Amino acid sequence: MTDLPHEDPVIGRCLLTFDGRILELFSEREGSQSRLIVGMLYVTVDEPNRKGRREIKFTAGHGGRGGGFTIWALDEQWAAVEPFIRDVNAAVGR
Repeated sequence: MTDLPHEDPVIGRCLLTFDGRILELFSEREGSQSRLIVGMLYVTVDEPNRKGRREIKFTAGHGGRGGGFTIWALDEQWAAVEPFIRDVNAAVGR
């Protein structure tokens, strides 16, 4: 199981967990409401916006559609976040 503790600039302190099949987001704001299975998981990573935030969408539909969740990462956080995203994408196989 891979965990990514993350200080999100929008949603605050959170933890993403991935066991190779299920991706979950736990946050201070919502606890655990976000869960996606690999067979219905799409990952979209945007370039940094004007505030320097990179939007990362985990959804059940292609192109950022469908249920799911979004996290944001600042440029200085990307080095810690990117390997986790790469592992999730590798398991998804798209």
